[in-house]
Amino acid sequence: MAVIRKRRHQLETEWLRAFASTYLPADGALIFEPPMLRDAEVSLIDLRHLFKKGRVVTADKLDGPGACWSVVGCDCEGNPLEARVDVVSEEITVILRDVRRPMFEKGSDDDAA
Repeated sequence: MAVIRKRRHQLETEWLRAFASTYLPADGALIFEPPMLRDAEVSLIDLRHLFKKGRVVTADKLDGPGACWSVVGCDCEGNPLEARVDVVSEEITVILRDVRRPMFEKGSDDDAA
C-alpha cells in the first residue's frame, strides 16, 4: 500500500501561486522596497517566478492580521532564491520583507556525486 504524503503548507503555496498568476506588481497588491531588490540583484520577473514556481516552507501567524511565509525556489535562470513575505489574504496583499540568494558551500554537492 502506497503512503500518500501531503506536502506541508500546500494551501499557502497554492494561494501564492494564484496571486503571482493574477496580480501584476503595478496593481499595488505586492508591496516592496526597490533598493532591497537591487541589493539582492533580483528583478520583479525573478520574484514573480519564485512566487509562481516556488513553495512555502514556513508559515507563522502575525500578531496582527496576516501571516509571515518563507518561500524557496529559483529565479528565471534556475538560480536558488528565497524570500520572506507577510501575507494578508483578506486584503490580497503581499509585503516583501526579505529576499536573498542562498549561498552554498563549494564542493558539498560535488563530493556526493
